[in-house]
Amino acid sequence: MQSRSFLMVVGIPVVWLDDSNMQVLEIPLRISCNLLTPTIEKSSASKKTQLISMLNHTTAKIHQDLHALLLDPRVAERAKTDVWCEKSDAKTHNSLGHPRTLTKENSLHNSGMVEDIKDDCAAWITAVRARNATWFNANAYYNSVMSEAINLKRLALGKVEL
Repeated sequence: MQSRSFLMVVGIPVVWLDDSNMQVLEIPLRISCNLLTPTIEKSSASKKTQLISMLNHTTAKIHQDLHALLLDPRVAERAKTDVWCEKSDAKTHNSLGHPRTLTKENSLHNSGMVEDIKDDCAAWITAVRARNATWFNANAYYNSVMSEAINLKRLALGKVEL
C-alpha cells in the first residue's frame, strides 16, 4: 500500500474461489493509526512557524547589521556631509509617531532611516503573524513572503548604504 494510506499488509495474499466460482484475491490488512503523522492543520501551522522563525532571524540580522553600520567610521564620516543627516531638516517623530532624540552633529540617526527600517521590519512581521496558518498552504502566498524575506535584508542595508 502507499505510504501514509493508513493500511498495512500483515500477511500473505491468498487467492480463493467464491460461491460463483470467481477468483478473489484476499489481502490481509490492518489499519495503521500512526498518531505521529502530521495532519494538514499541523503541516500548515508548521509552515507558518518556520516562516516566522526565519523572519525573526532575518530581522535580527538586519538589526545587527544596521548597528554595525552605525558604528562604522566611514558611515559616520559620510553622514557629516550628507544633507539628509542634518538636525535642522530631521523629522522630530518616527514613522509610528513616537518622538525622536536628535543629535547636534550630522548623523545617520538624524536621517531617521535606521528607525524607519526597524519599524518597517516590525510592521511586516506583525502583518505576516496576523495571517491564518492555512493562508500559507497556497504556494503563491508562501513564495511571496519567502521572496520578500530574502529581499528584505538586501533592501534595508542598501537603503542605508545608498
